[in-house]
Amino acid sequence: MAPEQLFMPWKGVQMTCEIRRSARRQTVALQVRNDEIVLRAPVSTPLERLQTFLDAKRSWVTHKLELSTSLPPGSRDIPWTSGRSLYYMGRQLRLIRLTQSAVGKKMSVQQVGRTLEVYADSDQACRELVVRWYRARALELLRVRVRWFCHRMALAEPVVQIRESQKRWGSCDANKILRFNWRIVMAPLTLMDYVVAHELCHLKAMNHSLEFWRHLELILPDYQKRCFQLEKQGSEYNL
Repeated sequence: MAPEQLFMPWKGVQMTCEIRRSARRQTVALQVRNDEIVLRAPVSTPLERLQTFLDAKRSWVTHKLELSTSLPPGSRDIPWTSGRSLYYMGRQLRLIRLTQSAVGKKMSVQQVGRTLEVYADSDQACRELVVRWYRARALELLRVRVRWFCHRMALAEPVVQIRESQKRWGSCDANKILRFNWRIVMAPLTLMDYVVAHELCHLKAMNHSLEFWRHLELILPDYQKRCFQLEKQGSEYNL
């Protein structure tokens, strides 16, 4: 039997929404991951009601699709030389590139005020050191923000992991492990907090049901504004 499907227009094409029914499910919920739209529903829910539900959620689905495609596709063709601008917590850092032979130091990276001093002999080594620095800063900072929000939300502090991703800012799996894209540390704290709060709300509701959005609005009343900002600025946070 062919799977049930609904369709929603987006940017001149018809996006497919797959319907997944379950006898154990009592409510209707939407899930958008990358460019996949899934509508989970009870077995007995009429198709017409599901279409009405999808139509009512069109604005939200559009925002999720835009957010997933706003992430940068890959590295930019910008040389890793002194003077290159890098973002960190929404502010610009200036790269200072020094070679090992010139200063007699091993390969390393350190922040000095508004500059990032990198000791490396090649572009590849320079980028690897900078990414390693970002990942360390991301793990440190995101653990602090997760702890802060958990205290506000009366949640047990989950495991936090940092990963490389070109498609998503964060995720929460069935084991309640939070994974964050290290690039989010380039964004201002308000946008990092949006991603953190969003993923933590999945500890209360694993889908994107009305219950989930109520939890998010309670902890971040302006979450929609932050989401729009991240959607607009997300392509800037790349190496």
